[in-house]
Amino acid sequence: MPHPVRYGPAEADTVGAGEAGPGSWDVGPSRTGALAVGRETLRLRGADGAALDLPLDDVAGVVLVRSGVAWVADSVDVLLDSGAGIECRSPEAGAIMDAFTGAGVHVLKS
Repeated sequence: MPHPVRYGPAEADTVGAGEAGPGSWDVGPSRTGALAVGRETLRLRGADGAALDLPLDDVAGVVLVRSGVAWVADSVDVLLDSGAGIECRSPEAGAIMDAFTGAGVHVLKS
């Protein structure tokens, strides 16, 4: 089940800027896309045609961070074994967390 997300909210001058691979999905500007959690793979697709498929074995855990602001969606932070992370904001953050839980990924809600 794909979920709408905005990814890449980190500032362009943060650590990892210009990095290739999963870390590049956390660097600005913020972009629109979709996230789907399968049995073995996390799939991210950008509206610009970008695509990332990650084995769930590479995901160390996932954290739900509540925004605390009514008009700002909650954030799902995907933490990777490599030390990289991908922040995804979505109005469906709870459903995304449920999908990760169902796939056996360690989750934490703040």
